[in-house]
Amino acid sequence: MSVSKLGRNAILALAVGLGTTLAAGGVQAAPILTFGQVGNANTITGTQSGSTTTITANDVAITVSQIDASLGTPLPAFLDLNLTSTGAATTVAGNNILQDYSGTFSITSGSGDSGTNYLSGSLIDVAFGQNAAFTLTASTPPVGAVTFTSDFITDLGVPRAASFSFANVTPGLAIVDGTIASFGSSISGTFSAQPAAVPEPASLTLLGAGLLGLGLIRRRRTS
Repeated sequence: MSVSKLGRNAILALAVGLGTTLAAGGVQAAPILTFGQVGNANTITGTQSGSTTTITANDVAITVSQIDASLGTPLPAFLDLNLTSTGAATTVAGNNILQDYSGTFSITSGSGDSGTNYLSGSLIDVAFGQNAAFTLTASTPPVGAVTFTSDFITDLGVPRAASFSFANVTPGLAIVDGTIASFGSSISGTFSAQPAAVPEPASLTLLGAGLLGLGLIRRRRTS
């Protein structure tokens, strides 16, 4: 094998290896949006109907305190939430109540789901809590459990996660006919996703050197 061919193979291996490393990334999910409602009123409605419970928010005024976009915070926004129980509620770990839910949410600049879409999506999540507080949490993986769309946020990769915190639950959490009984509460939330992979400067330098060397070998062979 000639030196030039050996050098070409080595440079190709370097380029491919670096490309694989950069693609793998290993970056973990990071917060992409955090919000809290305006005021302490019970803006969330949990409605029991037979053995099913829906949890809804309609044009709830919120403040976005953190967003992964070139927007100044705090941002005024509106939250819409529509989640429906998909299984029976059970009592676990003492007096904690557990129940599965699925549905959609949207956080927009205008009421009625209008204006800028700061973040919206669908969720397959789990309610967990007791007395006057509980959380709804969801994550992807598994596939399809959390989907996100946004007009501004671009870092929406997997893994993704969503967490809603419900406070001042009134009356306190209870199970009636196998589902969470009707209630009112306040809400806050955090959403996370994996950022787009950004190569480190040193890796970019090595990759550039490898590609430059490959170009020189090709030029030498054609001259």
